[in-house]
Amino acid sequence: MRDVKLTASELSHLWVAYMNSSMAERILEYFVHTSDDQDIKKVTQAAMEESVKTTTQIKRILDVEGIPVPHGFTKDEADPQAPKLFTDRLIIEYVKQMASLGLAVYGVAMSLCPREDVRHLFKDRIESSANLLEQTVSTLLNKGIYVRPPYIPYPDSTQFVHKESFMSGMFGDRRPLNSIEITNLFQSTLTNSLGKAKRS
Repeated sequence: MRDVKLTASELSHLWVAYMNSSMAERILEYFVHTSDDQDIKKVTQAAMEESVKTTTQIKRILDVEGIPVPHGFTKDEADPQAPKLFTDRLIIEYVKQMASLGLAVYGVAMSLCPREDVRHLFKDRIESSANLLEQTVSTLLNKGIYVRPPYIPYPDSTQFVHKESFMSGMFGDRRPLNSIEITNLFQSTLTNSLGKAKRS
């Protein structure tokens, strides 16, 4: 592939993916060590292995190009033997968020990276993120701890927006939230809750 140089987009997406994956390796190594639930430990171990695979694949591409590998997050920066700080519930929620984010980020990366080896790398990462999300959701459902988005009544007719005030529903005529707004609020709440989580 050396006859086709990496584009700015490919370099940036490879760099970001390497940094994110090297950070995930450190966090997940600690989570594997501290999780008590064997089902959650198994999913977390799979996530860690995928992070290692990502950094290895990116390093291979950069080495061929003669490009320095990013410093990333090393074993010196985290102690996997440290005492348990987080519940297993938080650990599995973290892995779920990581897999969801991977689907989005790798999807964008694949669409902006024309070189075959880089494109295939991100395609592989999309598939691994989808598999990891499937494992995570199945584990949460089997344990009865999956947090579902809110239910709303099914629409019984097709409706059209006729007033410009629809877009300013908080200030003018009040209206119920629509399903897209509920979904975005729910996702934001999940993300914020994970970020605010306290140690166990």
